[in-house]
Amino acid sequence: MGIVIFSGLSIGTLFTLFVVPAMYLFIAARHAKEESRDEVQAVPGPAVPEA
Repeated sequence: MGIVIFSGLSIGTLFTLFVVPAMYLFIAARHAKEESRDEVQAVPGPAVPEA
């Protein structure tokens, strides 16, 4: 039973220290790329004076 508890705590700690931050960075980079793409498409053309 001690082996099971130790293994569970070890896996939980490794998951918290490495997997969660890696997933956060992956999602944040993807979100930033989508935002920059949307900003490029949203840039209006030159202003045309009204007649």
